[in-house]
Amino acid sequence: MKYESIQLEKKVNVHGQDSTCFSVEPVLRCLPGCSPVKTTSVNVGFKCFAADSSRDLSNIFNESVDLRDSTEAHLACSCSAQCS
Repeated sequence: MKYESIQLEKKVNVHGQDSTCFSVEPVLRCLPGCSPVKTTSVNVGFKCFAADSSRDLSNIFNESVDLRDSTEAHLACSCSAQCS
């Protein structure tokens, strides 16, 4: 498992523009190839960008919060033999 920025799954309109939002707080997620078997709802801050813009997310944890919303944090994962 690792902490990472995640994309908000629902469509958001910020300042009159369709936007894509990413968490500015790390959220615990399963590694690629693994599936969550236990989750919990967490409320985190998101930074939103115009949907058609490209964005470097390497400094996302230093961005300001545009909105807060709930998302799922993974607490336990099930991995295939090659990923565990």
